[in-house]
Amino acid sequence: MLAALASGLLLVGLVNQPSLQLVASAVLTAALGVLPAVAAVLGSVRAPGQVGPQLRRAWFYGRLLLVPLLALGIFQVLFAVANPQYGALSARLWAVLADWLARLLDTISVPHLLFLVLCGVGAAGALVTVPVHILSDREARFGEFVRRQRDRVASLGVRRPDFGLTTRRLPDLRKEWLAAVVSFGLLNGLLLVVNMVDIRWLWFGFVPATGFDLTQFVHEGTYVLIFSILLAAGIMLWFFRRNLNFYQPGLPLLRWGATLWVVQNVVLAGSVALRNYYYISYTGLAYKRIGVYAFLLLTVFGLGTLLLKIWQRRSAFSLVRLNSWAAYAVVLLLAAGNWEIWIADYNLQARFPRLDIGFLLNMPPRVLPVLAARAVLISQAKELVVEDEYGVFRP
Repeated sequence: MLAALASGLLLVGLVNQPSLQLVASAVLTAALGVLPAVAAVLGSVRAPGQVGPQLRRAWFYGRLLLVPLLALGIFQVLFAVANPQYGALSARLWAVLADWLARLLDTISVPHLLFLVLCGVGAAGALVTVPVHILSDREARFGEFVRRQRDRVASLGVRRPDFGLTTRRLPDLRKEWLAAVVSFGLLNGLLLVVNMVDIRWLWFGFVPATGFDLTQFVHEGTYVLIFSILLAAGIMLWFFRRNLNFYQPGLPLLRWGATLWVVQNVVLAGSVALRNYYYISYTGLAYKRIGVYAFLLLTVFGLGTLLLKIWQRRSAFSLVRLNSWAAYAVVLLLAAGNWEIWIADYNLQARFPRLDIGFLLNMPPRVLPVLAARAVLISQAKELVVEDEYGVFRP
């Protein structure tokens, strides 16, 4: 559903503004064009030639009778209060009218009406193009590559007077380069130790000890490592945001240090993938485990685009553009798989000591034939469990 919705909005947004480059800009352009498109459709609605004069005549008499009907309603209330017999007769009349309206509403499905209205709004936004230039104009201000900004970073050691009041030293590019080199050096050393520990512990012959909490090992450890990778990407974007990309005396050392850090983060992503693999091997497959691999795929792609930024002086806009389209491609990839069937086939193996039957039964109905074919294996399972929202197994 997400892939279909995103694809439809992308199509509408790019038809509206073909120059758009970001996925988010195309989606927002499609969304922003819906209301103007609906207004344009409603404004262009005209009655047929034969019906038009009759509608105008009915509207004229309706406005003419508005005041008499309002007066009738006021006096109806006054007489019902003043005369009990008339009030009882009026109440029976209103009860009959209310009963008729209740029966009428029972035959009308409000959710279906709202769905039809939503379909009409979506059709208007998809078929009627009202140009929306806000996001395309904003994108036009960004470029693919970093430009040198001479008004923000001064040359080495230059002081600039502040209208005779004070003098202050402008940001020194060499000091910024030194901070970046020290940061990359320290973080590379720290990450090297972490990767050596993971390679020795996880990559070759990992066997969980008795009583080892595999759930905590995967859940908390995976989230922390993913956050560290994202934080590393943010630090790198910060250092390579401006004129440090043009500091020729120290640029080679800085680039190679950053490249080594990217490579080590790819190794760290491999360790996260191994943690996820061990969890699947010992407990079975689930939606989040597949999602972790999809996220790691995007992470590795994002680290590759960071290398482009380092060596080709790509801008942050370029990175957002490339990674947003990669995210859309991953969504399409996830939409192409029959994941429930594959999950059920994988989890219904005799090698698993316990079976989370609640998880399988909560899957879509298309999984039922797979469960029926494995009915004997399910009945012979050593332990049937249900996993609650906290991931704790209970019988």
